[in-house]
Amino acid sequence: DHEKDFAKQKADAEADLQKRREDSEKEVGRMRDQVVAEAKKEADRILDQARKNEEKLRKQIAQEMEERTVDHALQVFKLVFSEKMSESVSVAFTDELLDALQEIDSTGITVEGGDVQFTASHPMQPPQKARLERLLSEKFNVDVKVSEKLDPALIAGIIFKLGSLEIDGSLRNRLQEAAVEVKKSLDQ
Repeated sequence: DHEKDFAKQKADAEADLQKRREDSEKEVGRMRDQVVAEAKKEADRILDQARKNEEKLRKQIAQEMEERTVDHALQVFKLVFSEKMSESVSVAFTDELLDALQEIDSTGITVEGGDVQFTASHPMQPPQKARLERLLSEKFNVDVKVSEKLDPALIAGIIFKLGSLEIDGSLRNRLQEAAVEVKKSLDQ
């Protein structure tokens, strides 16, 4: 009887062991599938982030290329044009800015703050200074004495800030705007 009992217990133990082994294998399979699914999900997230970073980097490189293009154009300008020619271009740019300022309808423009800053590539001609002072007085009811700070990096033209209003009539700005327009036309 003991041997029969022992054989039965042994068979029950082996059956239980086999069932536990099968359950363990099922659990391991389920865990493996879960780990694989999580790994795939993480891989997809990493790839998505990499695509976003790639696009961000492409935009950053394109912007740097635009800036370098403008810098190169300015260097070419400096090499090609003499100082006298550069000064003549500056006078023309400033006159164009003053003409544009003359045409502005300032009734809808509110200037906040009283700070006035002028930056020019070359010293402004006395008639240009007088005209700018008169236009600012007429258009914005501001009496100022134009005293410009020189910045040769502008190449030609002037920039002025009147409180919250900023007008950039420099060659550097025009080249930057042209680079943007060329890029737009190439993208189409």
